Amino acid sequence: MTNDQLDNIYKGLKQNEYLKIRVKKAEQTLADAESVIHNQQSIIAKQNDLIIAKDEYLENQKFLFSQELEIKNVEIKRLEDVAIEMKAIHKRENRKQLWKGIKIGGITVGVLGAATAIYLITK
Repeated sequence: MTNDQLDNIYKGLKQNEYLKIRVKKAEQTLADAESVIHNQQSIIAKQNDLIIAKDEYLENQKFLFSQELEIKNVEIKRLEDVAIEMKAIHKRENRKQLWKGIKIGGITVGVLGAATAIYLITK
């Protein structure tokens, strides 16, 4: 064997070692990438679960708030009805008080008011 052949064999062995190292590094990089992809898939799955749980929670809250709103609307309607009834009762009581106040000693205030107006006009 000549020196050229030995040099070529030596270069080939060195290239072979270099290529083995490169292949190992590439395999390690691929393994790391697969690990990262697996972790990301796990994270995405967990995020999807959280989003689904959040959607369910929001739907429940929406349902509860709509029921609460219905209850509040019924209470408001009832209070409006009570307010209308109180106004009617107050109006009736005021009318009774007015008629009680109009009669003074058998003579109505209307007659006294008309007499006073006539007196003031003729004066």
